[in-house]
Amino acid sequence: MMKRLHLIATLLMAFTTAMHAGDWMKNLPDNIYISQLSIPGTHDSGTGNGVALAAFSQCQDIPVSQQWAAGIRAFDLRPKVKGSYININHGIAATKLRFDDALFLIRDSLAAHPSEFAVVHYHYDTDFDKDKDKYLPMLKSLLERDDMKDFLVPFRRDLTLGDVRGKMLLISRQGYADPPYAGGCIGGWTSSLDWERQKEGWIIGMDHDYNSYTPLYMQDYYNFADNPTGFKEKTDAINQLLDWSYAHITTNPGDVVWVMNFTSAYPGGIPSANGYRKVASYTNGTVINFFESRPPGPTGVIFMDYCVDWSNGYHTRGQELIDTLIANNYKCFPTTNNNTSNSITTNKANSLRHVIGIYSLQGNKLPEPQRGAVNIMKYSDGTVEKVFVGRQ
Repeated sequence: MMKRLHLIATLLMAFTTAMHAGDWMKNLPDNIYISQLSIPGTHDSGTGNGVALAAFSQCQDIPVSQQWAAGIRAFDLRPKVKGSYININHGIAATKLRFDDALFLIRDSLAAHPSEFAVVHYHYDTDFDKDKDKYLPMLKSLLERDDMKDFLVPFRRDLTLGDVRGKMLLISRQGYADPPYAGGCIGGWTSSLDWERQKEGWIIGMDHDYNSYTPLYMQDYYNFADNPTGFKEKTDAINQLLDWSYAHITTNPGDVVWVMNFTSAYPGGIPSANGYRKVASYTNGTVINFFESRPPGPTGVIFMDYCVDWSNGYHTRGQELIDTLIANNYKCFPTTNNNTSNSITTNKANSLRHVIGIYSLQGNKLPEPQRGAVNIMKYSDGTVEKVFVGRQ
């Protein structure tokens, strides 16, 4: 038995990368362009903190803090002026989370996990023209705070993971100011199924130069109302953009194209939480299944509903999708360690412990690690880790 465990431990050291959800980017190389990553994100992230009209407007079961802990690194927030502050809404439905508190939470998570970075996609999607005279001064004041501005990074097409560790990249779907107060702004957004139209977006940053602009490909077909083939069209659209992002090769900043692929949608004329869940039970699995017969490749940002595996009886497979995307990054890129002293400490600690149990993500005990998959390893010191084991 001990010989078998020794062989397993040796196999893990040779072919695995430990991925703690709190700092899963830690061992990825600094020189990766952000567009080359596979980033798990949530759609209408703030609804997980509680939301009015939840039966119609809820898209997440867990709050933003737990989404971070699960491995989410892209957050879709919908600001809305509410009295003297900016709240987060889903349409007309107010959540129980303020916009500033959401950014503070992400900021504090980055301070605690400086190997990570976060994308914040935000969109004032109700009454922008009516509210902008109040909204924009509030937004500017928030983003220029002394305890916030140092955590924000301007958008540039040549941003690498090393450039953004410990930072958040704010990307507004509104072109609210030139230049934007922070990050960048999106232009040419569409929810169309037309492939050519999906390739006409862009992101522009704070400087007026070549590297402040990059193309954006997007898929956000979100309403299947009166469309009997809506589920197939949605999953086909997800796969079409995945096919493109997988095949796209980036060797220099001129090749950079950002991708945002939304698995979120609802299947009727009136949105509902169970409608979002029903779609997620198909579309989150669509992305997971995409990986099964293909070599590694980048996906861009995947925004999902219900980032948990089960929600109100629906098998939404959200955590499984997060783990799949994280594992895909480690298949695509050689691992590295950016902290020599931490590496020494980790190696010393690892030499004093051994594997005592191996489990699948579903909790089933395994006789040996599953290759090409994330495994759960239990160690003799009582710690548990999610570990990706290479195929060979």
